[in-house]
Amino acid sequence: MKFKYLFIVLTFFIFILGGCLEKTIHIDFENISSSATGNSFDPGTVLTDNNTGVKIVVLPFQWSNGNSTSTGFAEIVSGNKAGGSGKDIHCDNVCLGFIIPESEMNINKFTAKFGEYGGNINLIVNDKWQNFENFDMIPSPILSPNGGSVTINVSSGLPLGTIELLGKINNFYESFPVETDLDSLYSIIIGGQELWLDDVIFSE
Repeated sequence: MKFKYLFIVLTFFIFILGGCLEKTIHIDFENISSSATGNSFDPGTVLTDNNTGVKIVVLPFQWSNGNSTSTGFAEIVSGNKAGGSGKDIHCDNVCLGFIIPESEMNINKFTAKFGEYGGNINLIVNDKWQNFENFDMIPSPILSPNGGSVTINVSSGLPLGTIELLGKINNFYESFPVETDLDSLYSIIIGGQELWLDDVIFSE
């Protein structure tokens, strides 16, 4: 009887511990290095979050009329304009391509705090382009061209809000007219005309 009780207790703690060990990657933009000098990052610049090792590529942006631009920039700034704490990343007519190898984790959830202060936004998940005025205008679920879907939830009291993606997020190739020393395999691409992001979290 004692052994049966002990087995039940051990099974319970293993179950709880397994839930606690769910892998997450949290990017708070407090410790970023760059392949370029200066504080303004043009498309083609590769940023590295030194806390997690995640690569972030600054990419061109698509306006609401369907035309693209490579003249924007990203910058790491203070001011809490995304509703987080410490530093944010400001996207001025650029997208950010986050690269997390599938060998490192299977992504089933993505969240980010944002501040939208004008213009349209871009979101690419599972190789599906989304180009809308605001995040809360993106239809849910997002259907992948290769099957499957991702549910999008947005809590927003503009300009501040939180975006959440739920579902299997697969890496995809996307070709952009910029030169980097990386291949173009991305997990999420997100950007805006006047968009601030903070507390970007990927979870299994």
